[in-house]
Amino acid sequence: MSEMTHLQRSLRIIQRLLTFNRVTVNELYDHFEQNESKRTIQRTLNDIEGSGFPLTCEIGAHGEKSYSLQHKFKFPALMLKPEEILAAMLLNQFSEYFEGTEIGESIRRVFENMEQFVPRESIAVVSAFGSAKDTFKIHEPGRVDLKPISQILMILFGAIISCKICWVKYHSKRYQIHPYSLLLHGGVIYAIVFQPIYENFIYLSLRRIERINATDEVFKRDPKFKLSDFMRDKFGIWSAKPEKVLIRFDDTVAGSIEGRIWHSSQTLKAQSNGDLDLTMKVGITEELIAWILRWGPFAEVLEPQSLRVKMRTKLKETLKAYK
Repeated sequence: MSEMTHLQRSLRIIQRLLTFNRVTVNELYDHFEQNESKRTIQRTLNDIEGSGFPLTCEIGAHGEKSYSLQHKFKFPALMLKPEEILAAMLLNQFSEYFEGTEIGESIRRVFENMEQFVPRESIAVVSAFGSAKDTFKIHEPGRVDLKPISQILMILFGAIISCKICWVKYHSKRYQIHPYSLLLHGGVIYAIVFQPIYENFIYLSLRRIERINATDEVFKRDPKFKLSDFMRDKFGIWSAKPEKVLIRFDDTVAGSIEGRIWHSSQTLKAQSNGDLDLTMKVGITEELIAWILRWGPFAEVLEPQSLRVKMRTKLKETLKAYK
């Protein structure tokens, strides 16, 4: 380690004080890899206290002094705490979705810069973020490769931020849109846009956008639009009139249903034999039917009758494929 200035040493000690409840001269001596004398460290602690930092000193066993900052003391955090490192690691997993794009490269640079704020003692690896993919991973088979549509994503994201009117070519048709939001669903990124010509909101799969051009014209975003309200009655992304849906799950899979949020309107009720009833108010769509079929013979639709009929029809159609 190169020779450290008094300011650098002081800041490193303050970082330790902000990260840990107490520090001692011996701990700091090891932290500086024994390249700073204990006398120099003690003198720096005295200078920090003399500069107005609310430093408290307690004498423990064998007369060893431990230093800490008062809990109410506020100062810009110079080190990430373990829970903040964990949060950063979880967020970093989304970089896989944008791998090979400009956004993915930007995410990589952000986390490289953040490494300097990670205490070495927090995680026993050379780089806390470098091992993130081995610590936590989002596994979603079938997610879309964004590399071929990287430019479309950047144009669209910029248009959302600046409320720019766009023209898109989608399914060989060209029309004007007001881009509002991006939605990640089932491994696919969708744009939620407003169509002025039809005065409605629709989804556009980024993979199916053939061309997009952002104009210099600005649209006025509807202040009443909320993405949470827009998604409220949908089980996936398809829209239909919401109805009460009651599904009974066999006790074999009940453990996989309970404790999870399938929809904001859901209620769960356990039966005496171990079965579990799931009630939701959602639109009956192909997405909902496909999800119920996923559970095979362990799920039975009890209400409404119209959905029971659709389930029987879908099962008969599926069976024909295997004859």
